[in-house]
Amino acid sequence: MVEDACVGRVAAIFRYPVKSMAAEPLESADVSQHGLSGNRRWAFVRPGLEENGFPWLTLRRRNGLNSYRPRWSDPARPDQSGGLVHTPADTELEITSPELADELGRR
Repeated sequence: MVEDACVGRVAAIFRYPVKSMAAEPLESADVSQHGLSGNRRWAFVRPGLEENGFPWLTLRRRNGLNSYRPRWSDPARPDQSGGLVHTPADTELEITSPELADELGRR
């Protein structure tokens, strides 16, 4: 018989709705074999590199990308809610907004 033993404690949970943008702090999260629900659900593609083997816009390619703070409009149901991004200019845009894509495509 194996005794119950504490092997660790969760101090904080963070989810990244958009690849390379800031984390979304959570109080709780659904976890499956695929990871946290709603984690890295979105990513932006570098302009002109859609057919590239690694087209993703990353912090390495776009300094300051982590200044964008994405969140799910309903954190408990990311699969059924829209995503919003708080920009460094203090505006909030939908993840699918052409304005956001244009802003991220500029250098």
